[in-house]
Amino acid sequence: MSAESALSFCTDLVRAHDYDRYLCAMFAPETARAGLMAIYAFNQEIAKIRDVISEPVSGHIRLQWWREALDTVYAGGNPQHQVAVALGDAVKRFGLGRSHFDCLIDGRAFDVEDQRPRNLAALESYADATSTPLVSLALEVLAERGAAAHAAGRHIGIAWGLIGQLRATAYLARKKRTFLPLEELSRVGLAPEDVFNVRLSRHRSSSGDTRKALARVAKEIAALANDHLIGARNFRSEFKKKTLVRFLPAYLPGILANGYLGRLHWRDHDLFAPGLEIPRPLKLTRLAVAVMLKRF
Repeated sequence: MSAESALSFCTDLVRAHDYDRYLCAMFAPETARAGLMAIYAFNQEIAKIRDVISEPVSGHIRLQWWREALDTVYAGGNPQHQVAVALGDAVKRFGLGRSHFDCLIDGRAFDVEDQRPRNLAALESYADATSTPLVSLALEVLAERGAAAHAAGRHIGIAWGLIGQLRATAYLARKKRTFLPLEELSRVGLAPEDVFNVRLSRHRSSSGDTRKALARVAKEIAALANDHLIGARNFRSEFKKKTLVRFLPAYLPGILANGYLGRLHWRDHDLFAPGLEIPRPLKLTRLAVAVMLKRF
């Protein structure tokens, strides 16, 4: 299996299933894009495991397969999966740290067990485990290993993970799943089953009381995500613009995260309202402006 065909597979996978990160990667130098596509495709492969299994043991077997595939990659072997082949090339070219991949796999073990975050702190930890390592790996691909850059990246990763769970609420509810924290749900008088019964509608008269209560939980999660975005921006003074431009693509999800927060605020934090998604042309415009101004 050639490196070219493996990269093509990864690019198609990310474009189809993680379009936001795909767009962000397009602003990276061409020499770095292959590495970014490899790590984002890996994330997609392990993130989808929960959706294709019927019992936790099957999920753990698949996660273990990826651990062993990484063993092969880091031993300099010849893996057989397209994503693993692309990862092998990225690891050699960019010296990617193994611990980030292990953290991502460990985080996804929470998924396959069908656990729910006990409280907002637990949800924050889940976002940290399943999102921050991707920002760290992206920074490594873009040749940035400074402590300040990775600290800012952690804030962006957590914010992106938190917002991702808000955006996924309606989709997961249809599958009788939710990642909204149990204590915060209980505080507004809801149980997970109440989330499952909400119907997607423009009008809150459909499951209105439940949607209003959920909006209170969403507002709390959104506020925490916004705090992390502010935390990331507090590091701006640490970077010279000539340096920042090199690794800015790793931070670009934060630009989209801010946009999603704005749309959620506009809909009064109603997680089941239409119009929460940013239109693709507007995403591209937001990212292009951020790159032009060298801002995150």
